[in-house]
Amino acid sequence: MADSFGELEASSLFCPRCKRATAVRKKLLLVLPTGNKYDYTCSVCGTQVGGKTDSNSSEFHRVASAARKPLPPPPGRQPCCRSSQGRLSRSLSLASNSSLLISPRA
Repeated sequence: MADSFGELEASSLFCPRCKRATAVRKKLLLVLPTGNKYDYTCSVCGTQVGGKTDSNSSEFHRVASAARKPLPPPPGRQPCCRSSQGRLSRSLSLASNSSLLISPRA
């Protein structure tokens, strides 16, 4: 028999702390290769009242592919590895070309 319901979403669940069925909030806990893991909490007291793992892994693949791409440098700045080497070589050249003499205090 085909799955005629698809995926179900809980709108209210029994809360053991409130001792009654209450509306729930659905929070995304983890993005896994097998699907997303959600947590249902009571909207009145915040107690965890249930959980769900769906089988949609598209979010994982979207996040994983975005993590593989290097981030562009912020506008107006050079990439960090080149700018730090450039600063170091500039400060060394300034120090070697400096005409200031610093005498120690007696």
